[in-house]
Amino acid sequence: MPFWQGRVSLAAEHLLRQCAPLRLPIDLTRLAIKQGIAQIRFRPMPCDGAIEVVADGFVVHMQSTKEQLVPTSAVDSSALSVRQRFTFAHEISHTFFYDAARQPCKPHPTPRLLEGSCNHGAQRLLLPEHLLAREIGTGRRFDSIEMALDIASAARVSAEVVLQRMDELDQFKETDYAILTFRKQDDGGIVTTGVCINGVFDEFPSPTLYAPPAKWVWRIAPGLSTPNGAVHRSAYRDGWELVSRCVANEQSLGQVIAEGRLEMIAARTISTAV
Repeated sequence: MPFWQGRVSLAAEHLLRQCAPLRLPIDLTRLAIKQGIAQIRFRPMPCDGAIEVVADGFVVHMQSTKEQLVPTSAVDSSALSVRQRFTFAHEISHTFFYDAARQPCKPHPTPRLLEGSCNHGAQRLLLPEHLLAREIGTGRRFDSIEMALDIASAARVSAEVVLQRMDELDQFKETDYAILTFRKQDDGGIVTTGVCINGVFDEFPSPTLYAPPAKWVWRIAPGLSTPNGAVHRSAYRDGWELVSRCVANEQSLGQVIAEGRLEMIAARTISTAV
């Protein structure tokens, strides 16, 4: 794990332990108060969020159509939108890069590394490993679109965040399974927004986030541009095939979720015969 991601991961785990017990959806207000975030200012702004150091702590600024400054304790974080919740968790992660006097820590990451690390921290805060284990269930693996959507609903996060977090946790991954999220652009194009792959799919070129789907994705999931849930099968190696399906996420306009898995042809034949 890169240095700054490792550092923010440790800080996130420490904060979660301090605020235990927790359940999904995570009470971000409790975490924010613990980190000295005194107020939240909702206001129109050109970005999703920002953090400001003030005399009595921090103020988090969040994108909103209305302007309102409220004490952090007055905010019900479970009532925020999915996007606002991620922004809130991201800004909480920014506090990990300040010392006790609320001065920027030294050394300090570059702006690009800082923002990426805070995204990483947000995923950790919103989806703690022990609560994911509880959601998935004993002896089960992360192995379906439906499970991804159930976790997203329980945690009040996007499917993209679920996939990015689950991709870090090999112990929960299903063998030879891939699940990816995509978003349709205004110009008709499609970009990859979330990736969780394992097993045979690691042999393929790794999909690039916020770029068009990799060629192998189109090969195994031709329904990507017209997602209707239909199952598609393509030959892989002797006795094996790649099975995929694509669905439109009704909870997120323009989002498509695709999954693929490796199956033994003989096993399917036997199952059909029975």
